[in-house]
Amino acid sequence: MHEQRLRDTRSDLLIIDDDSGFVASVAELARVEGYVPRLAGSVSEGRTLLRHSADLTLLDLNLPDGSGLDLLGDIDRARHGRIAIITGHPSVDTAMRVVGGPVDDYLLKPFDPVAFVSLLRDSKRGRGIEAPRAEPLPGVIAASAAMREPIRSARSLAATEASILLTGEAGTGKDLFARALHTMSGRTGAFVRLSCGSTPRERLVERLLGPDDAFEDAAGGTLFLDEITDLPADLQGALLGRIERNLASGADGARLPARIVAASRLDPDAALTQGRLREDLYYRIGEIHLPLPPLRQREDDVLLLARRFVSGFNRRYDLDKRLAPQSARVLRRHGWPGNVRELHTAVHRAYLTTSGDDVSVTVEPGRVPPPLESGDTLSFTLGTPWADIERRMLLKALAHCGNDKTATARLLGISVRTVHNHLARMKD
Repeated sequence: MHEQRLRDTRSDLLIIDDDSGFVASVAELARVEGYVPRLAGSVSEGRTLLRHSADLTLLDLNLPDGSGLDLLGDIDRARHGRIAIITGHPSVDTAMRVVGGPVDDYLLKPFDPVAFVSLLRDSKRGRGIEAPRAEPLPGVIAASAAMREPIRSARSLAATEASILLTGEAGTGKDLFARALHTMSGRTGAFVRLSCGSTPRERLVERLLGPDDAFEDAAGGTLFLDEITDLPADLQGALLGRIERNLASGADGARLPARIVAASRLDPDAALTQGRLREDLYYRIGEIHLPLPPLRQREDDVLLLARRFVSGFNRRYDLDKRLAPQSARVLRRHGWPGNVRELHTAVHRAYLTTSGDDVSVTVEPGRVPPPLESGDTLSFTLGTPWADIERRMLLKALAHCGNDKTATARLLGISVRTVHNHLARMKD
């Protein structure tokens, strides 16, 4: 009876494939989605593995001791759930042989991780199980390799007392990570956010030093100091003193002080070099530095996020739309300089302007940098002045993008204003 209850609350995945790298990636993604993967690397091992029941079975065609097609006769749809043939060597003959058999999907390697997540969830729904959110952290949607280390670090650090400095471009999810750290910390106090960049100076003084004390509001919880490097230098000194008092207040064990999580668009080295962050304050707020990657480095997450946004809009507007298949290429090719925030806006705009059920996301024509070619390279001699390197790189990028300054900015990962500033200096 106990075994049956366990079976009812978990999902099993059978993977019959000898490609260790592929299997490791698939198994990791499946675990995030709540699956328990079982593995086999040959036809003979596969026959043994098929004694187990599953919600989804992945079957590779090219195995060391034969073809995965030899196992189709051992498969029972009632026991092995949804069946997906996966191969890196497709052929028309192979496709014809699986048609009409106990096969639901025919996928090619390398395959789209987002499509695989959809397959995992559809397989769960086939059993009447609601698939869990693909949220390795509360509120954070991610399945890409670039997010593994930040997520691992956040999980391990959440319950500690360490102060954490989150860095990353605007829209990379620093606020979400801060809230996830608070949620997983087990702290019973409040999560209090203070924007050091947009809050008027008088209000900052009140919240940091005055009677309306943010540290008191966040006692036993988390104080999130957003865009800490935008805080004026004199207030940074005052903040340092307030943090010291916050820590001292909890030394006698009478109460738990506020845990400090800060965020900045600037890397700590750049912030210190530019005088945007006091060194002594950095040591207090940045015991742990946790950088977050931009969306352009998270290609596997773009469609996952876009589909999640569409699902959220469906709930908000009580509709049943879906992301149009033709949107995939546009979404992946776009540089997303505004990161997740820009993607959310683009999907929302497309959702509201789509009359049918398919949400077709577009970006401004001519704003996406063209793909790089083999000749799009630059070489420099060690000792070349940095200003010369920047000038040559900018001119090369402009030529590549047809003098489109917005596309150039996206290609180089800088702002359009920076492009204009560099060009203005070249004319002087």
